[in-house]
Amino acid sequence: MQVIFHDIADTYPTDADICCRYSLTDGVTVSHGDRIALYRVGWSSVQEHIAFEWVPVTDATELQVLFKEISSNNYMVSALSVYS
Repeated sequence: MQVIFHDIADTYPTDADICCRYSLTDGVTVSHGDRIALYRVGWSSVQEHIAFEWVPVTDATELQVLFKEISSNNYMVSALSVYS
């Protein structure tokens, strides 16, 4: 069971929208409260996200979320994660 992120860059700009495309493998069930989050370079805890979007509850296995421009934060974005 995995969440597979597609077309991941090493870093992302904070002055543009970020589209996160991902797939769910067999056995992965999306629940209310699941989120996809962006983290600054050097993060060490899931609570340190700089932005998150709720994961849509659906039976689809190919999904995407859009992070709107986050330029008010002066961070280099380096990671994507799914957490509940």
